[in-house]
Amino acid sequence: MIQAVFWSWCLTFPAVAAATSDEPNPSGALSSPPLSATASTPAAAGNADVAAYVNGQPISRAALDLAVAAAVRNLPLTPRDRQALRTAILNDLIDDKLLEQFLDRARITADPSVLEAQKKALQERLRREQRSLAEYCQQLGASEEQLYQLWALENRWQNYVRTQATDDRLRTFYQIHRERFERSTAHVSHILLRCDPHAGPAERQRLQQRLEKIREQIRSGQLDFATAARRYSHCPSGLSGGDLGILSRHTLPADEPWLQNAFTLPVATLSPVIESAVGFHLFYVHKRQHQPPPPLEECLPEVLDAFAEHLRQQTLEQLRRSAQITIPSPPTP
Repeated sequence: MIQAVFWSWCLTFPAVAAATSDEPNPSGALSSPPLSATASTPAAAGNADVAAYVNGQPISRAALDLAVAAAVRNLPLTPRDRQALRTAILNDLIDDKLLEQFLDRARITADPSVLEAQKKALQERLRREQRSLAEYCQQLGASEEQLYQLWALENRWQNYVRTQATDDRLRTFYQIHRERFERSTAHVSHILLRCDPHAGPAERQRLQQRLEKIREQIRSGQLDFATAARRYSHCPSGLSGGDLGILSRHTLPADEPWLQNAFTLPVATLSPVIESAVGFHLFYVHKRQHQPPPPLEECLPEVLDAFAEHLRQQTLEQLRRSAQITIPSPPTP
């Protein structure tokens, strides 16, 4: 039953996003070939056309520039925000390169028929929308060749996941992470003071203390939560008084783990200041309704998606620990 559903999942599997996790891999040790400890790394002040070297293999600066240009189009970013975004995109490209090298060593290949079907589906969609492939790639921030490479990498990762997603491992993963598949809902409001991921301790302390003062003003009645959110929050929900609406636990974005607080904090109580990778948060849970997860067989596509995501993060954490990653100094104007 589980393996039969796996094949239908593979046909619709989206790009796997990295999920923050510090848990041990519930699936056991990865069957990954060892990363060479002798990979050569060029000097930091190297080729002006290279944005980074990953175990001696380059990531071109042109590819990075194209991706950044697509991401910042029509966004009023400060130079500091733009640099932070550039760093985040480069890290994504480094992760892709690490996975590509890992799959090369594991001898996991792409299925040409799947890639051809994906190409035909995209061409048909663009024909209906009266757009060219070149226009699509420009909007995406990738060349046509990079687009096909991305498809191949996604398909290769699916094929690797298939070797790991045994019935026993999926059942174990489901039991360990049952709360991720709950149908519970929560109505929650939120205030965020965003923090640069590269900020030092002094800046983080300043933002935390600022949110502590805002919390005290709310607690003492000087401000209501909605007014404080509209006035101070960096979250888009600030425009609606911090109201995030009704969240479903099993559909929370994997890259926003701080939203899990909506399902663990006391109801009708102002939360303490909570720190995350993106900054500092205040929550107010208006109402919550608990609904247990369905049986594994009824939510198997979700479990497979979460398993693949978790496996990807665990794999990347292992690869980064032993990888040789060099970021050359940018060329001087």
